[in-house]
Amino acid sequence: FPGFEVATGSEVNGLTFCSVGSGTTIDHIQVSYSGDDAYEWFGGSVNAKYLISYKTEDDDFDTDNGFAGMVQYGVISRDKDIVDSDTANAFESDNDAAGSTNLPFTHAVFSNISGFGPFADLTTDVTAKNHQDGAAMRIRRSSKLQIYNALLAGWGRGLRIESDNTLTAAVNGEMNVSNTIITGVKNEKYKVDGTVLDAAGLEAWYLTTTKKNQMLATNADAKITDAFNYTALNFLPMSGSPVINASYWFKTAVSPLAISNNTNLVNYPNPFNGTTTIEVQLEKETYTRVIVLNMAGQTVANLQEGNLQEGRHTFAFDGSSLPKGLYFAKVITANSQKAVKMISK
Repeated sequence: FPGFEVATGSEVNGLTFCSVGSGTTIDHIQVSYSGDDAYEWFGGSVNAKYLISYKTEDDDFDTDNGFAGMVQYGVISRDKDIVDSDTANAFESDNDAAGSTNLPFTHAVFSNISGFGPFADLTTDVTAKNHQDGAAMRIRRSSKLQIYNALLAGWGRGLRIESDNTLTAAVNGEMNVSNTIITGVKNEKYKVDGTVLDAAGLEAWYLTTTKKNQMLATNADAKITDAFNYTALNFLPMSGSPVINASYWFKTAVSPLAISNNTNLVNYPNPFNGTTTIEVQLEKETYTRVIVLNMAGQTVANLQEGNLQEGRHTFAFDGSSLPKGLYFAKVITANSQKAVKMISK
């Protein structure tokens, strides 16, 4: 029973991460009956696994202010009679409150998430407007969120993307939804607040063959045992469920986007005086961000942000105007992060 709405637009979450780094371990956590979001990340790069959001009043997974961690294995279970005064979404994501293009972008990766909303079926009587308007995914304000291998069933809306910056990132492949199934949407399946795509264009983007996404009419089509029976919840897929063996990673054994080991990220000379080279070897084409951080975790150089082809790429970092000391070169791909220490003398 954590979380509390102090006033409309001013709340305390169930579990809030404020610039938490990847050295922190977060796994096997359940937030129940939160009075606001279950989990919200403000910046940072912490990774998390095995998260449960149970009967949350507002958003289940909310990401802001440049959060770039990876979250895997999560379950959302909603209650049609529980909601606060804000629109309640499974995913809500912003770059920041102003929707600016300030770096670093919110570019978190979520994978293997099962989210069961307030609508057990299309005839469920849910009068609360904030459930009617709540979306499986509400991605907005310049966010570049990545969602893979998700099942999102029984939401008021399906995929909602707001802001031209986020829509542009989607078209360019910097924001992505893949191997995801949305079912049993009560109202609009696709909603756009922007000019880059309309609802039909967003539908075409989501259903692009290579993305392997699906939009199914009813929750029954997902063939989950008993996902809406609150006295005996059972999230296991039944025989013939479209989620069985549907994982992107299942088919590839290892992610084609991964940087497989530390030899794929090198720096030379190190130590260096003035300028040094950062080299990245990519196994497949992917979104890639290359930054340099100081010891306080502040970004001092943004060397690359966008898609890169397979192969070897080099980037020059000029530290001559910065204080001498320890720095970190960091490479972020769609599902991997690597860092290497650099010493400026």
